[in-house]
Amino acid sequence: MTLTQSPPAAESTTVADLRGRIAEHNAALPTSATVVDLYARLSQNPDGKLEKIETQLADAFAVAVRRAWRVGELLIDNSLSAWNPRVRRPGWEALLTRLESGASGGVVAYHWDRMMRRPQDLGRLLDIIRDRRLEIATAHGSRDLQDPNDQFIAWVEVAHAQRSSTDTSRRLRRRFQAMREDGQVRGGPRWFGFPGADRSLPKDSDGHRPPVQAELVQRERDAIRAASQGIATGTMTLADIAAQWNAEGLRTATGGTWDGVNVRQVLSRPRNAGLINHEGAIVGRVRDEKPIVDEDTWNRVQAVFASRRRGRTPNPRNYIASGLIHCGQCGHVLTGRPRSRRRPDGTLVNEYYCHKLRGGCGRLAVEARNVETILRAFAIRRLSDARFATQIAAATAQANERAEEVAAELESARQVEDALAEKLGRGELSLSAWEGGHKHAHARVLALEAERDELAAQAAQAGPGVAVAGAEELAADWDADEATGGTLRRTMLAQALRGRRVVIEPRPHQNGKPVFDPTRVQIGLAE
Repeated sequence: MTLTQSPPAAESTTVADLRGRIAEHNAALPTSATVVDLYARLSQNPDGKLEKIETQLADAFAVAVRRAWRVGELLIDNSLSAWNPRVRRPGWEALLTRLESGASGGVVAYHWDRMMRRPQDLGRLLDIIRDRRLEIATAHGSRDLQDPNDQFIAWVEVAHAQRSSTDTSRRLRRRFQAMREDGQVRGGPRWFGFPGADRSLPKDSDGHRPPVQAELVQRERDAIRAASQGIATGTMTLADIAAQWNAEGLRTATGGTWDGVNVRQVLSRPRNAGLINHEGAIVGRVRDEKPIVDEDTWNRVQAVFASRRRGRTPNPRNYIASGLIHCGQCGHVLTGRPRSRRRPDGTLVNEYYCHKLRGGCGRLAVEARNVETILRAFAIRRLSDARFATQIAAATAQANERAEEVAAELESARQVEDALAEKLGRGELSLSAWEGGHKHAHARVLALEAERDELAAQAAQAGPGVAVAGAEELAADWDADEATGGTLRRTMLAQALRGRRVVIEPRPHQNGKPVFDPTRVQIGLAE
């Protein structure tokens, strides 16, 4: 379990070449030799140049050759942060899984910080090492993770790396905020209607692309201006614009053809009106750049888009009980679907069924209209009960109040975790003290996150709430909502089913033909 150092590989190689060399290397070793995986993660250097995955893997392979280890998998995370807790690294997760299962006997990386920059990741690796012996090595640097002293140094290094990444992130955020306040636009790939490197052309030998011609940029800006005016006045559709741009030989910034989706994306950009957008909000205006369209036209275009449904026209049938009722065979929730057959009056038959591909048994189905007739009567009866309505209001208020408390407690718990890591990195806290404190702090974070998610799920299922009303008024609301998609009906049903569980029992047969029995719909107390 020693992190060993080896001189970097002298020759450059591609990943495909490296795989060939690995195959030859493995064939020359006995099958009893230790199997290790090679891990590489791409990151950005301070000078802005990207390290090469091939270099990392080649140097790690040199260590495996020197130690006479067989190479198992090449696990790569391209341009993924090891510091950001919201970023999931598939290569790193696969590595831990292989180490824990015994499929691999160790790992070789280019450098220690390629594997981890958070104490939590080091803790996960040490948990696996405590259960079984592993070979952990890097091409640059050395650590024996069985030695308590080296473990302590590893904790300090990782905590320091986390703090360094945090400081860098904070400086970058402040820098970008200052740029936005000053009306500056961050660099990046060229957009349609703006100058920059021509992304439709291949890179030259130096890795650069020629700039797009000014004449083409002007054509694109004229096209955006005319299309925005057409959408704002209702004289053009997205399909019309896409067909026109394709016919005129205009192409996307990457050289592709146009359709309604990417036309809408272009016309939705705030920068067309000289506006700077950050996280969904307009935070400033672009300095020293003439807008393509005026702000009023851009706002009118966005209003038109907001008033339309996105994507294909959905099935107008809303299965209001989908996910709220359960299979009497296996207990799984039921899902709605249309059937190809029709009733004598010509209306389409819909049903709720136990979806086998979603974990159900696939052996139960029931006609939706019959079930919803019973659920309608139940919902109206229960929601018109003043006592129950009062209970709903009280429970909702209590849940909302608790959700606010959980959010504050979770923020505080995360701050405790971060403070412990910083104290460890500065040497103000011993390893044993950090482990003891972090164990309880992290357990509290997990518990609060679970409670937060549960409260959010309850709020999403229950909807915004239903006002207290009489049975006739509720019935009128239910029936009227049937023509507008069923959103209110689902909210009413979810509220009425609080504390209740609906189970659809298997259907009986009469004279060899299936019939609907109202007693199939069982509404009881939730467990």
